[in-house]
Amino acid sequence: MRSGSSHYRLFHPVSSQTCEYQLHCFNKIRAILLGTYLAVDPVDTARKSGRSVDEKFGQRGINKMKNTFVQIATIMITALAIMIFVRSDHTWAQTQIRQSVERKFEEYRTTIKDAYKVDIKNFKDKIPGGSADGKPITNYDLKQLLEGIKAERDHTKDNLLALELAMDHLEYTADYYTHLAVMERGCVSEKLLDR
Repeated sequence: MRSGSSHYRLFHPVSSQTCEYQLHCFNKIRAILLGTYLAVDPVDTARKSGRSVDEKFGQRGINKMKNTFVQIATIMITALAIMIFVRSDHTWAQTQIRQSVERKFEEYRTTIKDAYKVDIKNFKDKIPGGSADGKPITNYDLKQLLEGIKAERDHTKDNLLALELAMDHLEYTADYYTHLAVMERGCVSEKLLDR
């Protein structure tokens, strides 16, 4: 775009040299953003116009352009580095959490399988409306779950159903089966004393 065009002067009603300098700065920034910096060289531009660089832009203008370029380049490199770091750190944290959850689930799965011959891999709630519906088995203490399956087997022969009942009880009280054992021992003690 020529500096003498009326369209350009509408936005920049200063001298034509100022407008050319601003256009040059805009082109330089655009070139930096597109990754083609040095495609527009102030010395080249001045030579093409038949004037020296000092006449075209002035030494202060060239220094200002260099400083602007360095500042923009620094900001862009810093922003890129931050984006890469945040993304890699976020991905690493997600991987660590996923691996931790998978290890914990495998521990629960192996222990329950060894104790009660039931695989919890595809565990689904059988009784709708339970307080633990849709919650992962790993939300509960493993020892409490094992005690819970043992206690709930008094009510059913289905180990998965016993697990679901235990989870429902543990949803309200995290150490429900420890309290139950204490109460049962207390009842047994009282019966022995009554004899």
